[in-house]
Order: sequence, then C-alpha cells, then structure tokens
Amino acid sequence: MQVGTLGVVNAAVAASNGRGRQPGSAGGSTGGLVSAGLQRVSPSLSLGVSGTYSTDGYRDIAAVNGSPVPKSTVNASVGYQLGDWGNIGAAYLHQVNRARPPGTLGAPLNFFSITNPQVSLVTASYSIPVFGVASFYATGFMDLRQSRNYGVGIGISFTLGGSTSVSVGSTLDGGHSTYSVDAAKSAVEPNDYGYRLQDSEGAAVHRMAAGEFFSRWGRVSGEVDQSPGQIAGRAGARGSVVWADGGLFAGDQINDSFAVVHTGEVADVPVLYQNRPVGSTDSDGQLLVPSLLSYQNNRLEVDTAKLPPDIDVGQTSILVRPPDRSGVVVDFHIRRVNAALLKLQDSDGQPLPLGSVAKVEGAEDKPVGYDGEAYVTGLKPTNRMEVILPKGTTCAVQFDYRPVKGDIPVIGPLRCQ
Repeated sequence: MQVGTLGVVNAAVAASNGRGRQPGSAGGSTGGLVSAGLQRVSPSLSLGVSGTYSTDGYRDIAAVNGSPVPKSTVNASVGYQLGDWGNIGAAYLHQVNRARPPGTLGAPLNFFSITNPQVSLVTASYSIPVFGVASFYATGFMDLRQSRNYGVGIGISFTLGGSTSVSVGSTLDGGHSTYSVDAAKSAVEPNDYGYRLQDSEGAAVHRMAAGEFFSRWGRVSGEVDQSPGQIAGRAGARGSVVWADGGLFAGDQINDSFAVVHTGEVADVPVLYQNRPVGSTDSDGQLLVPSLLSYQNNRLEVDTAKLPPDIDVGQTSILVRPPDRSGVVVDFHIRRVNAALLKLQDSDGQPLPLGSVAKVEGAEDKPVGYDGEAYVTGLKPTNRMEVILPKGTTCAVQFDYRPVKGDIPVIGPLRCQ
C-alpha cells in the first residue's frame, strides 16, 4: 500500500503445518511467519527497511530439506544519485539463524545458518559513467561479527555496440585476490547468436565459455565450465509449441502471453514488438510472437520500409492487451496489389493536366499528378480507362497489364483520346 508521499508499505503473514516430515522431529509442528517493510524511492534518494520473524515450528520447503528458516532478519538499504558523479549505496543485514537439526539429509541451502548463529553484514557500492561508453564500479562487504570475513571489488565495464559488453575487475576476499575478465553478447532477435566468455585467475581460478543460438523455433545453448580439478559441460534447448488459429507454431519460450501475426499470403514481412525486431512471417504469412505482457498495451508493427512497392498494408501498427497465459490473433490486412504507374498524354502528345481523374473499370478512381502520371490499382490483363479532364471533357484509353512481382511497372506513354 502506498502511504501518501511517505512510500510503499508491505506486509505478509504465512503459516505451515506438517506431520512427521519435519527434520529432527518425529511428530508434527505448526508455525508462522510475519514480515513488514517500507520503501521510498525519489529521483535522487531511495530508502528501504524490512524485517521478518518466524516461530520455531515454522517450516518451508527449504527447511524440510535441511536449511532452516532464519529466526529473524532485518534489512536496511539506502541509495543516492550524485548526478554527474555517479551513484552510491549501502546496505545492512542482521540475521539470526537456527542450527541445522542433526541427522537431516540434503546439502545446506544457507551457508551462514550452519557456520554462524548470527550474521551482521554491511555492504557498500559506488558506480560512475566514464565518457558515456563505460562504467566504473566498486563494491565492498564486511561481517561485523567476524572481522576476517570481508571483501572488496573494483572493475570497469563497457559496451562494444549493440548487445555486446566487456568487463574487467579485481576482488579481494579475506586477503585473497582474484582477477577476472568477462565478455558477453546477448541473442535478442531470431537468427541471432549470443555468447559469454569468462576467465578468473588468482585465488579463485575459473574459466567458462558458453554460446547460444536464437532461432525462430527456440533457443539452443552449450557451455563448458572449468575449475581446478574438474571440468563440466552442459547443453540445452528451450522453446514452445503453440496450437492457435488452426495452425501449429514453434517459437521461443512463452513466459506470459503471445500473439499470432497474420500478413495475408505475403511472406517475409518484418514484424516489430515495442520497436524491436522479433522476426519475419513464414511462407504462409504467419509469425508467433512469444514475448507479450498480459493486461498491458503491447504494440505490434510491420516494417513497411522493407516491403516491396507492390504490397498494400491495411494497418501498420496495432495495440493488443492479451489476458494472462493466453494469445491473440493480429491481422495487418496485408495483400499484394496489381498496380502500375501510367504516363498519360493527350492526342497532341502532351501530358494530361494536373487534377484530372483516372477511372479504371472495376477499380478505384485515382488522381492524375504532375507530368500526366497516375498510380492505379486493381488492374486486369486488359483494362479500359476513362479520364475526366479539369474542364469537364473526357478521353479514353485501353492498355494491357502484366504484373511484376516486387515492383510497380511503368506503362506508357499512353495516348488518351
């Protein structure tokens, strides 16, 4: 709930009950958890504080598998915008942990809950843009209860254009130094590729190379990970299969809502989602767009600048608001037209005057422009046209038409008599 101009207050309660499945206990138990917090965000300053408390009998899924719920947690954070001098932030965490019950199975999910009954951790960060193409950052942390548990890190990251970024950094953790370099590129549209290369040397040696290909049918990826004494490889694929509007489609993973785009029978029409390319329609003039947001305005467009001149677009942009976990069908009413540019002359060989009206049988009337030129559509193999001149007189002409796919043919000069 927003409380005036103070900020946003949040609160939550939870309860659990179990019989015979609690670690270290033969019987059942019942417990509860409460939490509350306040956040305030302004253009230059952001503040936040929150706290959580749970009873001894409270369990969640992680607790059932050997990682007890902390008894209490207090978080506080502050961030400040320094304008041209960057951003600075600090945070504090105090956590009271419960010991892991003896004899439970499963690896601990919370390291601090096993090694430290209480944790008081302070973190700080600073970042600043460098010449508009890079960013310098520095971070640090310290455990107030164990002075040997501290760390600092500095680095610089910059972009190489588009979705490619590189970062170089160094960390000091408990007196041990690590140096790292990281290069990454994201696959943001179909038929694009991405990768990540990482190398850390020093106290923590680690090397990794990963690649991904984003096709119109989904994503495939592979990764090789190497650290002292071991090497691991991974491969994966993700995507979605949709049956909608009488057709079967394959695409990237759907996390919310989707759209099926129709462009008539015109193929290879570029489609944009929120001004970002998401692919081109297939040979049937269809495309699955799997990344829509439910209950929000989603703008879908076609890139008319990349369409041939013999294509007529009914709508160039459409807003849709799909429900959650569902799809919509979007038709831009695109069709291929039989059109030509006619060069019209009078009986003396002079261009017909500006303002004349060309009337082709069975087609829409079109104006005559400069130099006696008229763009007409709806043409047939043989056409008869009547032209109404500005003075009210008329003339007629007959001509043949042969379509040229992907282009608008020029016919004439034609004598209108």
